[in-house]
Amino acid sequence: MSEASERAQAMSRRVVRTARHVGTPPADLPLLERAHALAMEPRLDLPLDGHDPDFLHPGRSALILMLDVGEADPAVLAAAMLTETERPELRVPVARAADGIALAGSGAAGERALRWAAEVPLPDADDFVERLVLAPREVQLVALAERLDHLRHAHLWEDLRRVRPTRVLAEEVYGPLAHRVHPRLAQRYDRSLFAIARRERH
Repeated sequence: MSEASERAQAMSRRVVRTARHVGTPPADLPLLERAHALAMEPRLDLPLDGHDPDFLHPGRSALILMLDVGEADPAVLAAAMLTETERPELRVPVARAADGIALAGSGAAGERALRWAAEVPLPDADDFVERLVLAPREVQLVALAERLDHLRHAHLWEDLRRVRPTRVLAEEVYGPLAHRVHPRLAQRYDRSLFAIARRERH
């Protein structure tokens, strides 16, 4: 087994262990395992370096929701892992996600996960801000956690051209929304933006 595969499996175990700790029903844990495996497929197929900051992104998005928000809903957590707003080549195709989640036998929770992941607007969409502001709270939480993880690791990106638009989006859209949705997420956005601003000054 490659080092990247080992890191992926270790993250999957951490997600399941944390979900169990926050109260996700044991019967729903296979949905989280399946969603994480699906999200890792394009990362392993590329293959993406196991130490690339985007490699473990799906699991970290779910961990943010569990550790910072206390979220235990398996549909929300799975949706977060199936969401990728930064790198198109790392997105799970809709049909592949639907087939994979169906195999998990997750029923209504799996259907909600797919729906909420599909409802997260991409930053380059014309109606991006409107859709995000009017989205259900579950979708907003998924969007905020997924984007926060990108923001947290922006200082590690090799392509510095990605950093400024990510910071601007956080300042103008995601950060203000976080202040409306959850205080801990708002605090983390503020902290990450401060760190990026300090880096850009030096």
